[in-house]
Amino acid sequence: MTALAKELTTRQPEIVLGVVTMHPAAAPGKQVIRNVAYYILPCRKRDAARSPNERLRRHFAEVVADFRPDLIHINGSELNYGLLVSQVAPGVPAVLSIQGLVGQCAKVYWGGIGFWDLVRFRTFRDWLRLDGLIEQRWKWQRRSHIETEVLLRMHHVVGRTVWDRAHTRVANPDAVYHIGQELLRREFYETQWKLGHACRGTIFSCAGGYPLKGLHVLLEAVCLLKRDYPGVRLRIPGIKLGPGSWRERIRLDGYRKYLAHLIRVMGLDDNVVALGALDAKAMAAELAQSHVFVAPSFVENLSNSLAEAMLVGTPCVASYVGGMVSTVHDRIEALSCPAGDAAMLAERIRSLFADDALAQTLSENARRTARARHDPEQITKQIVSIYHAVLEDPVMVNA
Repeated sequence: MTALAKELTTRQPEIVLGVVTMHPAAAPGKQVIRNVAYYILPCRKRDAARSPNERLRRHFAEVVADFRPDLIHINGSELNYGLLVSQVAPGVPAVLSIQGLVGQCAKVYWGGIGFWDLVRFRTFRDWLRLDGLIEQRWKWQRRSHIETEVLLRMHHVVGRTVWDRAHTRVANPDAVYHIGQELLRREFYETQWKLGHACRGTIFSCAGGYPLKGLHVLLEAVCLLKRDYPGVRLRIPGIKLGPGSWRERIRLDGYRKYLAHLIRVMGLDDNVVALGALDAKAMAAELAQSHVFVAPSFVENLSNSLAEAMLVGTPCVASYVGGMVSTVHDRIEALSCPAGDAAMLAERIRSLFADDALAQTLSENARRTARARHDPEQITKQIVSIYHAVLEDPVMVNA
């Protein structure tokens, strides 16, 4: 979204852009930075996943009255932005961009982890906050009701894959579906993977965070690979798995405790590196020096991390699920495998470790495809064209 905002204001100076977001600790207000107006709505996280309350509607009405938009672009169906628009500004043309589909994600949120393990690895934090994996799946299911209502109220929807188009059709058969790809951050356009510079036997994956991303399956695959490649390394950004300080131990959630258990019992302490938070520059550098990138999710629409890896040209292995079915083609831009199948995942990674010609071919094809799909100039024209189509359509948001 940040990349799109920059391109719109640079390439289309006639567009006046306002950005609205939510934050629980923020006071309502407006700030103009480089000709973009930024508004913050004070809203707790749990309230963003419910029908908008009167306070939130009042603050959003003030934003609409101040900015007076010709069109509202809603990014994501997971939270209640779409309901806010339909309740506060039903007369303003609006379009919804689908990111993920939380209702579909909720179905596989646990990523095949058994219920006993969900209970067994609950932590002090999970019990204190009632926010463990069991509760998280329930919250995602509850959010899916908001998502269904948002999709039903939108007349114009922007998607990127056959998968999100299929589910949009089910939720709202009357919606006008537009194809609109996403821009990526500048660092990934400027970085290129080269086999001679890659660290052999190194796997990079952004699968941490929660089970549907499949990191626990990837750990099992690494364990299988270790028999033939004892020095195999898995590098994971965004999470910490070490013992840490007492504050970090208190904040430890059940999934990270489960991952730490798997690493210990599989003997992977020397094979897994948790990198913590990385910015775009560091992420691009990791992709450039890795031998393989893996997206082992149980469901995805169009994985941004996979798109970034393809743009850099890192050879990829991806689950054959959701929108990734139409994102990559097996043995052309990447290698595909069934979600949750650690043996098959290990075999696909092994193929790239052992076959330099295959890795090079996939790298070149993926980079070519990604550069065309995520071309900034074309995407900006695409989005502006969608805006004009929405403005020319007399049907507004369903109040």
